[in-house]
Amino acid sequence: MTKQEFLDKTRPWRWLALAAVALVAVFLVVKAWNRNAALESDLTKERELREKLQGKLVEEDSSKKVMAGKLKDALVRIPELEAQMKDLEGKVGSVKPVRVVQIVTVPGAAAGVPRPCPITPSVDGKEPTPPVECLVAVGDIVRAQVDEVTVETKAGNQVVLGAASCWRESPPPETMYYRGAFEAKTSKVDVIAEASLVRWGAGLTFMATTDKIGVGPLILFPPVRLWGLEGDISAGFAAGLKGFVGGNVNAGVRW
Repeated sequence: MTKQEFLDKTRPWRWLALAAVALVAVFLVVKAWNRNAALESDLTKERELREKLQGKLVEEDSSKKVMAGKLKDALVRIPELEAQMKDLEGKVGSVKPVRVVQIVTVPGAAAGVPRPCPITPSVDGKEPTPPVECLVAVGDIVRAQVDEVTVETKAGNQVVLGAASCWRESPPPETMYYRGAFEAKTSKVDVIAEASLVRWGAGLTFMATTDKIGVGPLILFPPVRLWGLEGDISAGFAAGLKGFVGGNVNAGVRW
């Protein structure tokens, strides 16, 4: 086999190897861009958190495992929340936790217009006396606490569940004197609507060979999301003055 015959025979493989090298190079460049963008975003968030958000209630990113653990703890502590969760799952099936929040107010002295204490009726002609027991009196140190869980249904609706409680901190012992579940009829939650999901699309594809140039329709398939990756697929064909030029199918992944 002559040198020219060897080169002619291996030409397709050389082009394939060149394409593979180019693909790896593009992959590494895109990965570096994404990593740099993620690091820059994390750095900006960390700088703002450290310099401007000290003492503020800031949402923290949590893994599915951590979120599930926090939800389990909340369900154990708050029977009203557990009852709401069972009622919801009985209607829509399993749900996934999106946000678990516990808000505790700064303790302060109970104040306001006091009401007269109830009187213990007289017994055996003795004068009536005020009751000995009192849950909260003016000046007692109290606080409020809200335990909230946001879950998402399979259909994509987000539901807020939870309960609020009131506590007496001082004088001891610490005592919860009221707790009640959220009442949907008198409560309201508003959020900014998310952008609609990207669906089917269309466009144009241009192709050129050594002797033909053409244009044709292009179909963009909806993105496929799996394992934290997003796949994009498109397909089309082109034709020109000299007839059919070719067809193509493109596939790519974002991460």
